[in-house]
Amino acid sequence: MVLKPSARFRCLVSVYTQGVCAFNSLEPTETTYTETGLYYASVTIPAHLFSENSYTVTVQLATSLGGKKRSMAIIEDALALRAIDKGLGTSVRGDYGHNLVDILRPRLAWETRYTGEFQAVASALELPQ
Repeated sequence: MVLKPSARFRCLVSVYTQGVCAFNSLEPTETTYTETGLYYASVTIPAHLFSENSYTVTVQLATSLGGKKRSMAIIEDALALRAIDKGLGTSVRGDYGHNLVDILRPRLAWETRYTGEFQAVASALELPQ
């Protein structure tokens, strides 16, 4: 809620797991709110980002006028969630059944392509054949 016109701030979220900050995200610029009243801000965390773990989210409103960050409001543990992989082969894990130790597991674009016969590559790299 903006109580005074010309309030200036940005929204931030911090995502934690196992006592570690997995990542932060913030609005790229501060906004000046010219009217008093209620405002709504949302952020979308992409699918297939989390590994199997429990997470909490802290939300902040902050300003950095004068070059120093000032938190105007902080809600720690505003959200809690548990990421579960059901092992169906459609997750980032795919059909890999072994233990993975990680905080995040983003789905990245992979490309594999044929680059030539081994002998030609080994010869070019001076590898024993």
